[in-house]
Amino acid sequence: MNWIITKTQPIVTALSQIFTTNQIAEKLSDRQQSLRSLGLLVDDMDSEQTPLERIRKRINLIFGI
Repeated sequence: MNWIITKTQPIVTALSQIFTTNQIAEKLSDRQQSLRSLGLLVDDMDSEQTPLERIRKRINLIFGI
C-alpha cells in the first residue's frame, strides 16, 4: 500500500500545481479585463510611437490634459 502512495505522489503534486496555475491564469485574466474596462490597459500599442509618445497619450487619456 505504501508503494502506491509513493509512486502516485508526483502525479498528485503535478495535478495540484496545474490546478493552482489555472486559478492564477483565471485571476490574471479577470484583472486584465478590469484594467481594460477602466482604460488602464491597452492592447493595441502603436509600434510607430516612441515610449514617450505612448506615455503622453496615456496621461491625456487618463487625466484629460
